[in-house]
Amino acid sequence: LGTSSLKLNPHPEGGKALWAMPIVSTFEVGKKYRVCVAVRTSDAMDRPFVQVDTLRLTGGEPGKWTLLQGVFTCTSPDGRVQLGNPSRHPVWFDALTIEPVVE
Repeated sequence: LGTSSLKLNPHPEGGKALWAMPIVSTFEVGKKYRVCVAVRTSDAMDRPFVQVDTLRLTGGEPGKWTLLQGVFTCTSPDGRVQLGNPSRHPVWFDALTIEPVVE
């Protein structure tokens, strides 16, 4: 982890720094998907987040890569991934995956 991670610096005016990307896929409404992402923070007060459809993952342990994961039920075939940094320090994201849940 970390060799090709995304570093998201804090917003220069103290707001929330946000990186968003549309999801170009074959997501099916009503189907469940698992989201996994590794996050590294600089400070215990940092609260980086990943938002996909209705799922919002937050957390991270300072100085270490932390795996965040969760499951959501798709509500729209058109969506986006949002990575956010509301803190005053840089945060890193890596190894983001979104996969269908096999039931």
